Amino acid sequence: MRILVTGDAGWLGGHIAKHLEEEGHVVVGFDLLPGNRMVGDLVDLKKEHLEGIEAVVHCAAIGDVYVANRNPALAFKASAEGTAALVAACPEDLRVFVHISTWEVYGPHSPHLEALETSLCRPEHPYAAAKRAGELALMSTIRTPWRILRLGSAYGHGMRESSLISRFIKKAKGGEPLTIYGDGKQFRQWVWTGDVCRAVSSALGDVPNGVYNVVGDEAITVLELAGILGGEIVHQERRESEAPCYLVSRRISGKG
Repeated sequence: MRILVTGDAGWLGGHIAKHLEEEGHVVVGFDLLPGNRMVGDLVDLKKEHLEGIEAVVHCAAIGDVYVANRNPALAFKASAEGTAALVAACPEDLRVFVHISTWEVYGPHSPHLEALETSLCRPEHPYAAAKRAGELALMSTIRTPWRILRLGSAYGHGMRESSLISRFIKKAKGGEPLTIYGDGKQFRQWVWTGDVCRAVSSALGDVPNGVYNVVGDEAITVLELAGILGGEIVHQERRESEAPCYLVSRRISGKG
């Protein structure tokens, strides 16, 4: 297929674009950064820009939680307005639209129950709220097949320096203590980029429209992660922007 991958200059979008090319698809990238791709802002997309496109994998967004929380207007423009503009520019015969989202759209959830794809979304901070707005912009306007992938905390080669794993690795290599905010019992269901790519391939196939959680099997605490790397650990006060901890189910439960 001829697939448009938005945000392909980014870390995760780049992995997905490369994976799809290796599967034999023709990938057309779209991002703000120059390169071998269409360059521009999502809100400026027109139908003529997507002529010949058979599928869309929409990764473009403000991917850094802290950047989004500092600049909510930019995050909402990218996720909500940008997604609506992209959907409007899609060909009427588009085979499928795959939207990359996050587990954080669920918001506060009981630590004793798993969040299902059908669970209520109550995003608490700008990053999560913007991503949820993007989902709603898609579902309220799309007229072709669609799937939303809510990813766990992704990791893999080349991940951004601000990510927890990148920070820990850098400090461990430099012999610096690993900083943990709060008691370190907060956890994440990490998901490897290779598994994300395979989930995207599956979503491009013959599966029902709907929301799908893509998370790791195991919930790993920050303390456990620090212990794997070894070295001294220092604790600081828990940050207000810290995402809540709750389990997300991998069970496919149908439409969202």
